[in-house]
Amino acid sequence: MLDWQEFTKVDHNEWLARIDADLKGVKTQNDFRYEIDQNWSVSPFLSDVSMDEEVIPGPSTQAGVYILTDDVGKANERALRCLEHGAQGLVFDVNADTDFHELFKGIYLDMVTVMLRSQGEHETIKNRLQGYLVASEQNGNNIYLAAGENTVILTWDEGFKSRNTAIRNHLQVCFIKNIRPLIILQLKQNFLAQIAELRAIRRIWKNLGGKAGDLSVFSMITPSLFGMTGVHDLIVSTYLLMSAICGMSDMAVGMPYGEDFEPARLSLNIQHILQQESRLTQVTDPVAGSYLIGKLTDEMISGNSQ
Repeated sequence: MLDWQEFTKVDHNEWLARIDADLKGVKTQNDFRYEIDQNWSVSPFLSDVSMDEEVIPGPSTQAGVYILTDDVGKANERALRCLEHGAQGLVFDVNADTDFHELFKGIYLDMVTVMLRSQGEHETIKNRLQGYLVASEQNGNNIYLAAGENTVILTWDEGFKSRNTAIRNHLQVCFIKNIRPLIILQLKQNFLAQIAELRAIRRIWKNLGGKAGDLSVFSMITPSLFGMTGVHDLIVSTYLLMSAICGMSDMAVGMPYGEDFEPARLSLNIQHILQQESRLTQVTDPVAGSYLIGKLTDEMISGNSQ
C-alpha cells in the first residue's frame, strides 16, 4: 500500500525554481499565466500555500427558460409547455399593459421561480403585479421584478474587470440601503473565470455583512455568443450552463423559447443531466478545492489586476 508520508513535501518556492530550471530559458512561468481579462491574470503554478480557500455556501441552481414573446397568451402557452418538460424557473418580459391573470393562468407561483424583466414604467408594473397577487391569493415570494436600484445587469461583452467593479459597487450600495440585491449575469465563455466570478459574488456579499438568503444571482445564456467560435451550439450551451451550476447561480437560464421550442428543450435536458446524473447540485460549492478556480475567486474578491 502506498504511504504518501514517504514522500518529502517540496517547498512552494523550491517547486517554482524547479519549473524555471525545467523550462531551460525557452519560456518563463509568465508565459503560462491564465488570462482572466486584459491586464488581469493568475499563475497556474499553485499549491495549498497559494490561497486561503474555504467552501462558499450557495443554493442549488434551478433550471430556467426565457420565454421570448410579447404576446401574453403565447407566453403562457410556452411557459406551461416548459413546466411540463421540467422547468423550475421562468423569465418573462413585461410592461405596463401586461395582463398577469392571463400570463400566469394555470401556473402555481409557489412551485416555480419567476423573473419579470421590466420594459419601462416599473412602478406601474409593480402595482399591477401586486394587485394580481392579492386578487388571485397567490404567493409572490418567488417572483423577482428585475428593475429599480436593487437590480444590475451584466452583459457578456463586458470584461471581467468591468463587471467586477460593477458587482462590487452594486452590492455595497444594496448593503448600505438595506435592499436585497438581484444580479442578472449574461454568461461569458471563459469557463473557469466565469465560475470564479459567480463564487466571488457570494463571498463579496458575505464580507460586506450581507445575509446569504438576501442575494439572488440569475445567469443567462445569450444567443449572440453562438457561431463565434466554430464550436457546435449544444457544446457551448453545455459548458455555459455547467459554469452557472458550478458557480451556484440561483437560476441558470438556457436558450430562450422563441418560435422554436427545440433549443429551450435541449437546454432544459442539459441542466437535468447536470443536476440529476452529474449531481452537481447535490453538494455545496462543487468546485471547492480546485487551486486554480480558488485563486481566480480570490483575485475577483480582492479586485486586484496584474
